Amino acid sequence: MESSNKNFIIRNLDEPVQKDWIFWLWLFASAASVISVFNQYNQPNTTYDSVALLIDLTFGFAVQWFIFNWIPRTIRLKMRNR
Repeated sequence: MESSNKNFIIRNLDEPVQKDWIFWLWLFASAASVISVFNQYNQPNTTYDSVALLIDLTFGFAVQWFIFNWIPRTIRLKMRNR
């Protein structure tokens, strides 16, 4: 599959993505982040709690993607282009 046809989130991961260690590291970190956020919001009581939960999940997903997906794949691509 060409990298231009792949999703932005996984476009520079090795094929198949299930065998790439970066993918598993990112998936584990994202799952841990989601579990942590859901533990803080056991039962959203108001609309504000639901919105705060959605914002926390989105922010956590983005941070985990940046730290455990974008940075390692950028380092790997630079090493491969040497």
